[in-house]
Amino acid sequence: MISYVLKNDRYEMKVPALTFGAAGFERNDCDDVYFEFLDKYVELGGWCIDTARVYCDWLENGHNSSEGVIGRWLKARNNRDKICIATKGGHPEMGHMDESRLSREELTKDLEASLRVLGVDYVDIYFLHRDDPKIPVEEIMPVLNDFYESGKIHFIGVSNWTTQRIEEANKFAEENGMEPIRISQINYSLAHSSVETFGDNTLVCMDTKEFRWYKKHDLQSLQRATLQTISLRDSMQALLILQDLQR
Repeated sequence: MISYVLKNDRYEMKVPALTFGAAGFERNDCDDVYFEFLDKYVELGGWCIDTARVYCDWLENGHNSSEGVIGRWLKARNNRDKICIATKGGHPEMGHMDESRLSREELTKDLEASLRVLGVDYVDIYFLHRDDPKIPVEEIMPVLNDFYESGKIHFIGVSNWTTQRIEEANKFAEENGMEPIRISQINYSLAHSSVETFGDNTLVCMDTKEFRWYKKHDLQSLQRATLQTISLRDSMQALLILQDLQR
């Protein structure tokens, strides 16, 4: 599988071009089904799983379900050293999207909960799930740098951040000897993506301006297409199609 390399002064890691998004792991009583998806993904040559602290919180009994499934799978397969785990924190509470959660206390709470539920002592990539342009990067980057220095995260990423904010954050990090943002996750699809389409003004979608910046600068982008509406059956069919293409 095609891959790219993330690298900093401490770590180097290959990330596959096709990452498994786990927002659809909505239940805590379907491990056999979810494990089958993850096993098939690995069988086809993948090794990066993307989740988030907030995933499935929109469901009545969904709290912890996505990260929990992954944690139980890692334990059952005893393959933590072979899998890249990306998770996200700092998402507003559901129903309160206008109230950001990017304080040191909130981010620490999210990271520690993710590590506990995943059953790991570090995550390979840690994304901030949302941004709040009203909060200076000078307040945010020291928190992420402390996570990095502790060894609990290996690479800093951001999701739904504009390239302008990424530039500001990395300029501050460079000037102060901190670990910069190494990867960004942005809504990008073959279909048109926009804040208006999703009805969520905390999202950042790829447009001409953002695309030109990513093309010019050496920052990896983990593209996120909106697949929440695809059923598990359709997802498995997609994996089987990929298997046929690799033959």
